[in-house]
Amino acid sequence: METVIETATVGQIEAVETRHPRLLVRGWIASHGAEIQTFELRSRHRIYPEVESRLGLPSPAIARFYPQLPDGGRCGFEVEVLLDPDERVKGEILQLTPVLGSGIGRALLGVAEPVVAPPSPDELALVTRNLSAAFEFLGYFKDFARLQPTDHVLDIGCGVGRMAYPLAHYLSPDGRYEGFDIDRRFVEVARRRFGGLSNFQFRFVDVSNGIYNRAGDLDPSSFTFPYPDDCVDFVLLASVFTHMRPSAVRRYLTEVRRVLRAGGRALASLFLLDAESGRCVAEGRSRVALRHDLGGFYAQDRQRPEGAIGYSTEVFADWLAERGFVFESLHPGSWCGRPHFTSFQDLALFSVP
Repeated sequence: METVIETATVGQIEAVETRHPRLLVRGWIASHGAEIQTFELRSRHRIYPEVESRLGLPSPAIARFYPQLPDGGRCGFEVEVLLDPDERVKGEILQLTPVLGSGIGRALLGVAEPVVAPPSPDELALVTRNLSAAFEFLGYFKDFARLQPTDHVLDIGCGVGRMAYPLAHYLSPDGRYEGFDIDRRFVEVARRRFGGLSNFQFRFVDVSNGIYNRAGDLDPSSFTFPYPDDCVDFVLLASVFTHMRPSAVRRYLTEVRRVLRAGGRALASLFLLDAESGRCVAEGRSRVALRHDLGGFYAQDRQRPEGAIGYSTEVFADWLAERGFVFESLHPGSWCGRPHFTSFQDLALFSVP
């Protein structure tokens, strides 16, 4: 059975500004326990010895999105460091680690002076407006899934390339990214945005879905990924299973197992129902009210179930075991209203022995 892991801190870097000779990092950070005292900031090339940090700044948007955070209204921060006179940080992934009274929290990631243009607000609006969450997930890829810059990555449900954006700054030329999506518009946007990167490829697959591609020709319950066996090191499924029925989820898990190499890892964000999340839903605390038991899965809307679907944790664990996966860890999400969480959705990490 999986290990349930709660992180000591949650947060995101929302902006990185370079005003030479100063570097300014802004975002939000909240602790589930000990008080945050300061930060450590590092790039690939150096650790910054002197960090000026300002904590407890107003953050009304965070308080609205995470009402269960006790200090959600004042969890904004700013971190400032002095750059060397000839130092250049263009394209650098920055790692900001909160220092607590009892140790350190989860590192937050961001990029200084990006070398790849981010998706535009109009492009992001096709799926989501929160680009900073992509760097949040890059942290999960590194910390939970042990992603290496030389790994070959498959992004299932790649959208407009939101997750591809931080990976374009993290993966080396020896690394590779493949993404596919069932919405042709999304794939066309991603191809235009990342067309200059030869190791980034995007595909449209005409798989049917009740929300995103109703006229699709391919049945998700029998769909074969357009990739050979044992070809990738890491598979990402960001909010994919939240829109898929059981037969399709089982098929996709079979295909994930086929394309992953020995030792490969997969990270899925999804809605999982256990005693705690089920109780939160029943008490009306959940932002995603998965109240309808439709026989093998739970839905928020009985008429349009694929809008938001959840599964029993035990059922999902059984599906993984049937395919020979090791269920390494489960990181609970805030979606149901629980007080301690890692991200919005639950994060399930599983691997091939």
